[in-house]
Amino acid sequence: WMRQMPAEINRTGLTAVQIMLGLLVLLPLWLWERAGDMPVYWNGNTLAGLAYVGIFPSVVAYLCYTAAIARVGAVRAGLSIHLMPVFGTLLAVTLLGESLHLYHLVGIAAIFGGILLSNKRAAG
Repeated sequence: WMRQMPAEINRTGLTAVQIMLGLLVLLPLWLWERAGDMPVYWNGNTLAGLAYVGIFPSVVAYLCYTAAIARVGAVRAGLSIHLMPVFGTLLAVTLLGESLHLYHLVGIAAIFGGILLSNKRAAG
């Protein structure tokens, strides 16, 4: 879909519209959950987690992705989806104190190798 998008359309504005539509779709589900019996316990950890999820993967990642589409095209930018386990591993090691093992490094190297190979121009 992004390939057929005219270059004149502002990607940041498009992302903002997509976020607003997503919030609109999620509103009934949020209201349904609020009507339930399970109360939400607001504390510093809850607010920090909500702020993290609301800012980085929800806004910053989409802005970076749309900027990547504008710079390298939709097909090459789409390869960034394979970086999710890399960032998941790095965040788990950094924020949760998880151990980094050899199989993590092998997996990360394989992901970067696959991205590099898929961006290599065909000979001929």
